[in-house]
Amino acid sequence: MFLFKYQSPSNLSFSALKRGEIYFASVGELNDSNECRPNFIYKASLEIWQRFAHFILFEIAIAGEHVLFGGNREKFEQFVDLYDEIGAEVKKSAGLRELSEDNLIGLFIKVMLGNVAGSYPENQLRYLEELSFAVLKEKLPDINDVDRYIAAFSTDVTNPTMWGHYGAADQGFAIVYEVDGNKLSVSSSLEILYGSRPSEEEGVSLIGAWTDKDLELEPVTYKKSPPKVNGFHYLVHKFHYSEAEYHYDVPELIMGDAPLKDDHLVGLVKYSDWRYEREVRAILPKYGKRNFPPDLRSLKVSPKHVKGIVLGSKISNADAQRVFFCCYMLVSEYAKNAGEEYDLESFSFFQAKAHQFEFKMTIKPLGVLKKSYMGSLPFKPLCELEIPHQKLLQDKAAILGNGNVVT
Repeated sequence: MFLFKYQSPSNLSFSALKRGEIYFASVGELNDSNECRPNFIYKASLEIWQRFAHFILFEIAIAGEHVLFGGNREKFEQFVDLYDEIGAEVKKSAGLRELSEDNLIGLFIKVMLGNVAGSYPENQLRYLEELSFAVLKEKLPDINDVDRYIAAFSTDVTNPTMWGHYGAADQGFAIVYEVDGNKLSVSSSLEILYGSRPSEEEGVSLIGAWTDKDLELEPVTYKKSPPKVNGFHYLVHKFHYSEAEYHYDVPELIMGDAPLKDDHLVGLVKYSDWRYEREVRAILPKYGKRNFPPDLRSLKVSPKHVKGIVLGSKISNADAQRVFFCCYMLVSEYAKNAGEEYDLESFSFFQAKAHQFEFKMTIKPLGVLKKSYMGSLPFKPLCELEIPHQKLLQDKAAILGNGNVVT
């Protein structure tokens, strides 16, 4: 299967091209504000509801300490100690329902106020209600808590809208990758790629971090609504635990009391209007809550995947030449590492051209890289290739133009 990564003719794109790298963007760096947005729901065991109540009541008490308790430590502790009753009552009222964020906030505040109604004057109760709403809105997870790092590709290089949006209005280019078995091999100079792999001992797997990894390529699905995610999976690690509970991995154990929903689909579902993108994504694996700074999220793609370039229909001569030189630097490095096994002329160039009768692009073969650079452009045009090689490029252009369908 062929994949395409559209690029604008920027210094950043040219630098990534000559290094053979792709960037894994965080949620905040994606171009759609709804990217990776889950539909948070809340459903859990009694213990999690009570720990949640303790967590929220403690945060409310800290924020309103002087107004609500006047510095009285005993009143502070009495308020927080209501967590068992409040958590149990919220759990009972929720029953087997999946609560939305608004439902949870409304129910929690109602139950809490019912438990403290006779302990505070009316003005303090109004303050407590407003403060509780603000604390719940702050502490409940939102899209900013979603930790995904994503590299996006398309399976279509003929869509003019894609060229317009991501190819700098046809003035950019698209990198051609070929994958087999939905696996993309990437590498880093550091051991940051988490996962497991077979060991030399039969039936035993190694778990750890490596400098290389085969990432699963997942197709994006297009729907009207985002995937459901149990918000407690973003909260359990924030609850309060004793040293003994941490020692015996209680946070990990009680996570199972909050049923998983569609967490695995976060980052793989987009609004249905984006269907034309025909997108495939690779997600950078993480360990726990460890975040990767941007510099660590540029990974090298294995040379076995990088097959060529499709130039935009309006790319300038200067930018096209930069593409040729960047590709020559990239592929020369491949050849240096692989020795005689790597043939520079296997790296192909194509160009997208507007179809005469349809709103789509046709893909025309242009040529290949030269085997050696002697001061001129490192590009050999189609007409200088032998007939079998010309036919090979024309067949590949037909496959790219048919949306990966071999005819």
